[in-house]
Amino acid sequence: MIPNTEMDMQITEGEMPAYTYRLDREKKRIKGFVDEKEAMEQAVFKILQTERYQYPIYSFQYGSEILSLIGQDEDYVEMELKRRITEALLTDDRIYSVEEFEWVKEGDSLKMLFRVATKYSVIQGERAVY
Repeated sequence: MIPNTEMDMQITEGEMPAYTYRLDREKKRIKGFVDEKEAMEQAVFKILQTERYQYPIYSFQYGSEILSLIGQDEDYVEMELKRRITEALLTDDRIYSVEEFEWVKEGDSLKMLFRVATKYSVIQGERAVY
């Protein structure tokens, strides 16, 4: 008798977990676990540091599109970076809003500071373009 290998599989997307591995950015290793606020800070960092469409392990919904802004006119970068950050972060259903954008110019780079309202708390985010 041949086993039936057909399965009725349904893949559903659920809420991202708030309990995950801790990324130690200084020592460049994974050690321990984080949850809620710290997990959200880490999620915001990872989303903004991951270029969308570049890594097959992530869906096309994950990440940001920041690299194409490098070397562009400051006015264009300022307008477009705000939109791209907001769009990238709001794909995570634990993030409610991205607001209070503020520019900081540091030499040849522009850094955008902003607040992210999440399910667990409000956190400060930042992303620079060189």
